[in-house]
Amino acid sequence: MCYNIQNGYKSVFVSYFVEFYNKILMKYNFMGVYIVSRGMLLRLCDALIWVFSIAISAVLIVRGRVVDFYDIYYAAIITVCLHLIVTEAVGLYKCIWRYLNKYSISKGLVCYGITTVLSLSLLYIFNLQAKTLIIISGSVAIVVWIISRLVYVVAREYLRINHRARSATGDVEKKRTLIIGGGEATKLLLDEMEHSTTNIYEPVCIVDDDNSKIGRYIGRVKIVGTINEIRDICKKYDIKLIIFAIYNITDIKRQNILNICAELNMPVKMLPHYADFVNSGGKNIIAKVRDINISDLLGRKKTHIDIPMLNDFLENKTVLVTGGGGSIGGELCRQIATYNPKCLIITDVYENGAYAVQQSILRNGFKNLHVEILSITDRQLLEALFAKYRPEIVYHAAAHKHVPLMENSRIEAVKNNIFGTKNVVEFADKYNVKKFIMVSTDKAVNPTNIMGATKRACELIVKSQNEVSNTNYVAVRFGNVLGSNGSVIPLFKEQIKKGGPVTVTDPNCVRYFMTISEAVELLLTAGSMANGGETFVLDMGSPVKIDDLAKKMISLSGFVPNVDIKIKYIGMRPGEKMYEELLVDTNLVSKTCSEKIFVDKPEHIDRILLHKKLDSLEKETLAGNVDGLMISLKDLVPTYTETL
Repeated sequence: MCYNIQNGYKSVFVSYFVEFYNKILMKYNFMGVYIVSRGMLLRLCDALIWVFSIAISAVLIVRGRVVDFYDIYYAAIITVCLHLIVTEAVGLYKCIWRYLNKYSISKGLVCYGITTVLSLSLLYIFNLQAKTLIIISGSVAIVVWIISRLVYVVAREYLRINHRARSATGDVEKKRTLIIGGGEATKLLLDEMEHSTTNIYEPVCIVDDDNSKIGRYIGRVKIVGTINEIRDICKKYDIKLIIFAIYNITDIKRQNILNICAELNMPVKMLPHYADFVNSGGKNIIAKVRDINISDLLGRKKTHIDIPMLNDFLENKTVLVTGGGGSIGGELCRQIATYNPKCLIITDVYENGAYAVQQSILRNGFKNLHVEILSITDRQLLEALFAKYRPEIVYHAAAHKHVPLMENSRIEAVKNNIFGTKNVVEFADKYNVKKFIMVSTDKAVNPTNIMGATKRACELIVKSQNEVSNTNYVAVRFGNVLGSNGSVIPLFKEQIKKGGPVTVTDPNCVRYFMTISEAVELLLTAGSMANGGETFVLDMGSPVKIDDLAKKMISLSGFVPNVDIKIKYIGMRPGEKMYEELLVDTNLVSKTCSEKIFVDKPEHIDRILLHKKLDSLEKETLAGNVDGLMISLKDLVPTYTETL
């Protein structure tokens, strides 16, 4: 071997090695002090892996053979320098090694393979021995490299978990948590709990109805039993909180499971709604874990929406929604915007509500939106609105709806609900609106309060106008909506939050309930199928005792009814019924193409007599004569009976 040639190449490779690391170190030079970076440590680790592999191979495999020590020395330098060049070219150190995966491992294997081949090539060029040594050491280096990375990942995870256990909880005590469901949602939830530093849940065990899963683990948490064993499991494992983590389940089964949980007087949480879960990609789940909504307990069958029919009805249309800042009107606007109308106009007298709806729609990307603040009792402003936008479809949701308040504000209830509606109806006819859909209420059936009586009067106005107009006028009647402004559910939640008491009118009081989104979906569907003159009636499902509702809400919040939080019976308020009228009597209504939408029996309205009675009512209203107003209203709505 010609040592001057060897020394020449030795100086070249050593110089490159020093220059290469000087460039890396200079990136981390601060006031003359060299700081070792993560990338520097990884490069040093890989260099040592090659040195170690060559040394081991030399000791175990080359012993007994005559191999020049300098050849091994130069082979090591050549291999290490080549490896550093190859890894830079491939971008191996750009991988985040705590997220070890097939992609990062394959990159590493490619780097070690290329390094081995290039090293062999240079050894042949320089006529250095130890070619077999490089082949063997390359295989050893790959094994050692994989093991080192696995050790790093495991050690880092162990240290992270221990560090989080010591420091993350702070002064917040983690709640021992039972998870219902052993599927993919639970796996994602547990993964996030492992990595989150703000997690307040301590997953103790899982229950699932699949017997084959019992005894197995999801991560570090064991599936210990079935859903029917929840009571005993909660007691055995000292559970303080339950998270419901099943999506693929029937409404009835979900309701049964939640009823079991309600008996435990323990806080119950649920994963975010499926749409939110999917849209988030299964990330940030913990922050979206929500309290039980009472709609989760209703067990209502999912409404089937005819999307193509609604697209044909709303797409590229100019749509006006009165009362668009309220709970029903706001949801109407949000859902209508998803069907790409040409223009959506929101009107409301309350600017804060209209603004909130406007912003929520704009955030979802719909831009052709207009907000007009006005009262439907102002004929001048209302006509200017119709003249400006020329709407093709009108959803009339503006109304005073709060029963007890309207009992004390009878003139305002009549002025806004009846004569405001009359204004919208007349301008819809004048400006050739194609369809007018009025939001009505179950309280219009045999009304016992001012609000119900005014809405029944509105139904009469709508039907009467349909007989003489080219516009199709319809009314859609439904009952209580969960979570709407003035609904009992937000009141109960606030009372529970404050520690009670929860106020219930009467232990035997019964109501029908529907979610806002379902009510609006059916409202849109009814409007799309209307031909004019109909009163559509929505199937509200089974009646719910308000007393039972209050007790379940208390229990699912983790309290014992009448022990931790009292229930106070305050008596029926003015105008309220003990039992709501049954909305769907199959002997009186006709079916439609939707299983939850029916058409009330047709009725003829004497238009001349109706307007004569309206004129009398308007005269008393403008005069502020409440007694005269009540006489005229009862004449207009003969089914109206005041409660004592």
